[in-house]
Amino acid sequence: INAIKRAIDSGVHVTLCTGRPIQGVKWLVERLGITAPVITYNGAEIVDPASGEILFKNQLLPEDAVKIAEWGKDRGVTLIVWSQGELYGYPMNERVDFYKQIALTEPREVTDIKGLAEKGITKIIWFDEIERINQLKTQLNKSDFESVTYVTSNPKFLEFFNSEVSKRISMERLAEILGVSREETVAIGDGYNDIPMLEGAGLSIA
Repeated sequence: INAIKRAIDSGVHVTLCTGRPIQGVKWLVERLGITAPVITYNGAEIVDPASGEILFKNQLLPEDAVKIAEWGKDRGVTLIVWSQGELYGYPMNERVDFYKQIALTEPREVTDIKGLAEKGITKIIWFDEIERINQLKTQLNKSDFESVTYVTSNPKFLEFFNSEVSKRISMERLAEILGVSREETVAIGDGYNDIPMLEGAGLSIA
């Protein structure tokens, strides 16, 4: 914490680049004294933590979101759905209860996936046991969707988002907003969803 605060005080832009929503990391932003925009939902949104203003957003195509949700239901996984900053789950079970502790957001039950898709879905998570998630991941084919990328963040989470979304793309966009060159960026990550960001940074720390 002290090292991060010293970096910020010396003029370095320090932020978080996370698969979580802003609600799930607000406490950490405040604890660290971060004022720079935060990259959330694996890069699907860039949010000003002070005002809550969304500076950049890229959502799933409605037809892709519906297909992901319906396929998940058919395979018996727990669905976690983010739409317009609201958390939805299906079925409402202990996995949804576990996830809400991470997201720090009270979930609602998915009752109309097509309606949510039309409003805009940021990302969908299939939540199951590690072996099952690995098995399902090998069965998927990106050609079955119009524009979808999927990646594991937590080993029990298979996350789906628009194929134009990545931590790297959002890191580059944020660097433009802040007036920082690629060579001056540093990325620190520990998961598969961090790999594009690590590849795109001037200095990468795994």
